[in-house]
Amino acid sequence: MQEQTGITTGITLFANDGGMFTFGADYFLNPALSLTANVGSDNYYAFGAKLYHARKAKPTNFAPFIGLQYGKHHMTSFWEVPVGIQYVTNFGLQFSLQVSLLEYPNINYQNAHAGFSVGWRF
Repeated sequence: MQEQTGITTGITLFANDGGMFTFGADYFLNPALSLTANVGSDNYYAFGAKLYHARKAKPTNFAPFIGLQYGKHHMTSFWEVPVGIQYVTNFGLQFSLQVSLLEYPNINYQNAHAGFSVGWRF
């Protein structure tokens, strides 16, 4: 991936708690690993990393990923495992679909959400 930095906006729907608008940024350290930061309109923020399927053997615009993020939602800490797919056009437009499992260890609670985002890589 030539464009190392990306910004996104999207919508996320929680299984138990409604939805929110999200804004994010990421930076690829190499073609397979990115650092991510996200904020949401519902007192949500998370940061972590995503591991993308290596595209060295066959270059493609599609890239499945899995990640691990830490954050807070309504001032309660959580760990998040996002799984999804990203598509980047040849001119930098980016689309992403993901499903995430969230574990709130301090209150013994689990949740899930699905999200769609669109952004730009530069």
